[in-house]
Amino acid sequence: MSYRVAIASSDGKVVNQHFGHAEEFLIVQVEDTQYEYIEKRSPGAACQLGSHDDVTMEQVIESLSDCKYVLCTKIGPGAEQKLRHRGIIPLEISHFIDEAMQNLITYTQRAKE
Repeated sequence: MSYRVAIASSDGKVVNQHFGHAEEFLIVQVEDTQYEYIEKRSPGAACQLGSHDDVTMEQVIESLSDCKYVLCTKIGPGAEQKLRHRGIIPLEISHFIDEAMQNLITYTQRAKE
C-alpha cells in the first residue's frame, strides 16, 4: 500500500505544530511498512492571530491534496471538516515523527487485514 503523509513539524523531528499555524509540512511517502521523506511544502499558515482566512485555508488544503493523512498536534473543527471533505484524514498526535509514523503504518496495516 502506498500513500503520502503531511506532517506539521517545526524541527523535522517531532510532530509539534497546530494545523492552522504550520508554515510548512514535511511530506513522507509510505510504501508498505517503510517510509521516506520526499519534500517540504511551505503553503504558509492558514491561521493568523487567532482567525483563519477561507481562501488561505483552501490553498493550504489544496497543497496537501495528494496526502492521505495529516499529522498535527491540534486542528480546529472547521479545518478538520474541510480536510475530511477532500478525503484527507487529520490525526492529532504529539510524538517524535519516527514513532508517529510507525504507529500510523501499524494502524493502516491492521486496517487492511
